Amino acid sequence: MSSGLGNNRLFYGWWIVLASAAGLAVHFGPILASTFGIFLIPLENEFGWTRSQISIAFSLALLGVSLAQPITGRAIDRYGARPVIVVSAVLMGGGVVSLYILPASLLYYYILFFVLGCFSSGSNPVPFAKIVSRWFDRRRGLALALAIAGSSVGVALMPPLAQWIIGEHGWRIAYVALGLIVVAVMVPAAGLLLRESPEAIGTHPDGVASTTLAGPAGLSGFSRKEAFRMFNFWAMVVAFFAISIAFHACLIHLVPMLRDGGMSAEAAAGAASSLIFLVTFAIAHWIAVLGRQRSAERPPPFRSPLFPMVSALGGLACAGRSEEHTSELQS
Repeated sequence: MSSGLGNNRLFYGWWIVLASAAGLAVHFGPILASTFGIFLIPLENEFGWTRSQISIAFSLALLGVSLAQPITGRAIDRYGARPVIVVSAVLMGGGVVSLYILPASLLYYYILFFVLGCFSSGSNPVPFAKIVSRWFDRRRGLALALAIAGSSVGVALMPPLAQWIIGEHGWRIAYVALGLIVVAVMVPAAGLLLRESPEAIGTHPDGVASTTLAGPAGLSGFSRKEAFRMFNFWAMVVAFFAISIAFHACLIHLVPMLRDGGMSAEAAAGAASSLIFLVTFAIAHWIAVLGRQRSAERPPPFRSPLFPMVSALGGLACAGRSEEHTSELQS
């Protein structure tokens, strides 16, 4: 018996993609990572902490994400992705709101950001990608790319939004607003629209009843023990670790660097959001390529995220040159 959800003219899988994109627009990356540099100078001014002291909190948040991720993965396998996403969104949103009462205590700040990293592990791209992959086979690459593109939209919007709220109402109200946005967007998107699999509403992947996989015959995953013995697995771990260090190091210090060079707070936030958008767009493109390699989709015209990555590097170079030029004019 088919559900009405599965009989709509528009395949319900695309609603899954839309819900995933909405959720990823307000996950850890857009809400905390892309805005961290926006809050750095206000925190420095209010509490007298150094920038290196403040930056440690972000490192602890990433550590929390890393440590909690395996536990979150087991929870997703046992209870499903949707309830894990909803619980994570509520906890993360509440944690961000609690920054409103942040005292002048570095220890409290560090603990809170570590806990925020742990809470956010259940609402990062992993559970959303798992659900989207269940709904699509032939067009999996496109579906994953569109879902991850929601993160690009989020990182383009959140830094300017946070900066505007800080300018009008202060950094404490800005954190409250960001936390409420997480709950207001992600909880309805996941709780009301997401479904764990097409079979749950009486339909099939891609909306097609055929049980023939579009990908290579006999394609299957690896067990954890098998993956741990593979060179390619550890090569990817090292590569992603190095990329993460380089990207986040630039990310959290970009806005303060631009402001030190004479750029206004609003302009610095806009420049940061543009550069982060290019990087996340590159990631979405990369996922589309990988997804198409495992399905029957035609490969995209550009097989690597080289163009947007080079564009981002060019933007950083221009920002650095702009800072240097501004400093020369001021002197």
